[in-house]
Amino acid sequence: MSGKSHFWAWFQFITMLLIGTVILFKLLNFIIISIPLILGVVMYYSSKPIIEFLIRHGISRKMSVNIVFVTSTILSLLLIYFIPSWFYQEILNLKNKAPLVISQIQDLLTSTENWLNTKLPPDIMRIDIESYVMSLAKKLLPLIFSNLPGMITNLIIIIAMTPVFGFFLLKDSKQFKEFFLNITPNRYYEMAAVIIDRINKQVGNYIVGRIIEAAAVGIIVLLPTAFAGVEGSVLIAFIVAVTNIIPYIGPIIGTIVGVILGFASVTTSFTPIWVILFACGAAQLIDAVILSPVIVGKSMNLHPLVVFTTFIIAARMFGILGLIVGVPIVAIYVITFQSFRQALKGFAPYEKI
Repeated sequence: MSGKSHFWAWFQFITMLLIGTVILFKLLNFIIISIPLILGVVMYYSSKPIIEFLIRHGISRKMSVNIVFVTSTILSLLLIYFIPSWFYQEILNLKNKAPLVISQIQDLLTSTENWLNTKLPPDIMRIDIESYVMSLAKKLLPLIFSNLPGMITNLIIIIAMTPVFGFFLLKDSKQFKEFFLNITPNRYYEMAAVIIDRINKQVGNYIVGRIIEAAAVGIIVLLPTAFAGVEGSVLIAFIVAVTNIIPYIGPIIGTIVGVILGFASVTTSFTPIWVILFACGAAQLIDAVILSPVIVGKSMNLHPLVVFTTFIIAARMFGILGLIVGVPIVAIYVITFQSFRQALKGFAPYEKI
């Protein structure tokens, strides 16, 4: 390839990447669309093994996709029906137990504060944990409750739209691939096909691995909480499992929500809260030491420094959503860049990134 052709090829490639990046940024800013679309992609990759299983047993692809769509729609409708009523009931339970819970929290904070102050030198400023926590709660609780109606409405919309996105991705995935290949110049056709296949394989492995990891974390939390008789142990385990998908801050969010829900089990002692904290801590330890390296492994094949930098930038730009999708998106860019570079060198595709 001549120098002029080489430059022109790189110019076209970078221009297409920039256009795709702008579209992606605009899409991620529309949370009400981007979240169900992302969940639809998750549904697509997690449903592919089920569809392939049904096809191997004599069921047509169209019928297999319809079975998955109907099943996911029924599950979504059940969630839409049960979540608002469950949430209202949990709020009522917490409201009824609020005086007892607040009193116990104040006693716990006071005893902790007194213990810390006895350990500090006399010339050190006294610690006032109780006042700080109570003032923080007074600021946060009105903010949370004022946004509840909008949060529930958005949640219902997201749950309802996810199966629709997933259905069309499953139904028309081949057409989407053919569309991208048809608009690709002929000399890049083979390279584009390799890029799409590599992205499908690598992102699919990552998503399925994260789902398995989240399910395992949920089971680890469920066993001790259910055995200890904590109310809503299944729901607590589900929330911890879902939030575990969010890197770094996800486990913290799941633990905080689990502890809040655990107050519904509080009667005369904080035993349910300690059980939840122990279960979440054990789950995160097992996840970090065993689950994440074995199940997820190096599915993205990115350097840890690249992953960490991606988390920081994506979180800064798109918040929690950026933490979830940042690494797969960067991996897609890396795959695309490396495959294109190999194409210009004579097209010798390789597996490792």
